[in-house]
Amino acid sequence: MSMFSRLSTSPRACKARPDRLDEVLGSWLDYAGVATFAASSAAVSRRGGVDLTATLLVACMAAIGGGTMRDLLIQHPVFWIVDPAYVLSCVVAAATIWLVGLGRRSSALVTLLEAIGIGSFAVVGTAKALTSGTGHVAAIIMGVLTATFGGIVADALAGRRTVLVRKDVYVTAALTSSAAYDLLALLQLDGPWAKLFAAGCGILLRLLAIHFRWRMPAPRET
Repeated sequence: MSMFSRLSTSPRACKARPDRLDEVLGSWLDYAGVATFAASSAAVSRRGGVDLTATLLVACMAAIGGGTMRDLLIQHPVFWIVDPAYVLSCVVAAATIWLVGLGRRSSALVTLLEAIGIGSFAVVGTAKALTSGTGHVAAIIMGVLTATFGGIVADALAGRRTVLVRKDVYVTAALTSSAAYDLLALLQLDGPWAKLFAAGCGILLRLLAIHFRWRMPAPRET
């Protein structure tokens, strides 16, 4: 069997085998992604003078939109319908940020929260897709989708420029975490520390890109 065939077919042999610690860590990463995306989105909306109701709507879209699309595509029960606590965490995080703000260092905190959300959601999405029996290529796509789709839709709803046109190292950071976890799963190293390591790869890349002002290259004019 070719390498491409191994990557594109169902990874039964490499499927995640979560133990208790792995399940707990996956749950914490999931909630971390939801809360941090909601909080960072709310902080941006607050700076723009958006009212509370609209802020909650955009924050919830940013936090659960990607996971919702992922679950629909892999034909899995939508996570926040099964467990409404996810929506509650979105509302609490967004409302708290809207009411009290983040202080003088709001930009730095938003950057950190966003980076944590990207890495966490990319790993959660990839792991969930693998557990559901998707192929490795599809699992990577599901991880990237989980980490980016909600934020893109939220920015579009709020009338902001999305990451798709900003050349930010955003989707690439999600891809890094997703691919890192998928590779570890392929090597049968898909335990809790693999999740933390893979999430950290995307988080670190995102923070370094912002610090050093790295941008994705644009196509040359013809």
